[in-house]
Amino acid sequence: MLDCSDSDFETVLVKRKQPSGKKEKNQPLKKKPKIQVMGYAPITNNRIRTRSSPYTLCELIEKLTDEKVDVIKKMGFGSVLNYNINCMPTRLGYWLLSNYNPTSNVLNLGYTEVTITTSLVRDILGIPMGDIQLKELNKPTEKDQVVAEFRQQFQKIPTAGDVVDFIHSSTDTSRLFTLNFLVVFNTIMGETSQGGTVNMKFLTSLKMGVDITTFDWCSYLLTCLRRTKAGWNGKQHYNGPLVFLAV
Repeated sequence: MLDCSDSDFETVLVKRKQPSGKKEKNQPLKKKPKIQVMGYAPITNNRIRTRSSPYTLCELIEKLTDEKVDVIKKMGFGSVLNYNINCMPTRLGYWLLSNYNPTSNVLNLGYTEVTITTSLVRDILGIPMGDIQLKELNKPTEKDQVVAEFRQQFQKIPTAGDVVDFIHSSTDTSRLFTLNFLVVFNTIMGETSQGGTVNMKFLTSLKMGVDITTFDWCSYLLTCLRRTKAGWNGKQHYNGPLVFLAV
């Protein structure tokens, strides 16, 4: 549990006074000066609101068949099967996001700073960090072949929960399962829409026959983090990878 009074969050300077040889009258105690950490925001009672819950990803993982588990492992996302984060503390989330600088990619913890790199994303999440960068469509529509392929499964643009329900109701382990899994993962761990629907921006990169492991999924998550924090005003719902910052 985080506590703003912990010594990790502040350093106190004490100046030793030389004896003067004279007795001094009682004087009111002066407050000890504190070092202010530049750019650091202490934890408060402010709470963050999000558009997605990590519980949805846990719900997906818990009910996967052995065949689907094997497909996920071959995609290079086997580490995701060990995720067990059901909720996101809202005060902690607000504090973390307030101390992340999307320009420098630095998370300021008060007593230390953490530079968030693609290698750090790989080390923490264990997802593929290939050589190919994912391309995006800012406004994905069915004019794109892969977006249309994904959308044909649903009558409307789905939420992550809708896709999870569809995965569990289907025995499919082919390409559509791969697309569905990646949509859920990149919505919960990357970026969801401000309306709460799934992230389809990256789908344009996943043409038929591509090798999922050759893409840099770590760099993509970092792109989502920087973009969503830059667009967050501190009051609106946050739609980025808050779970990653927490872990």
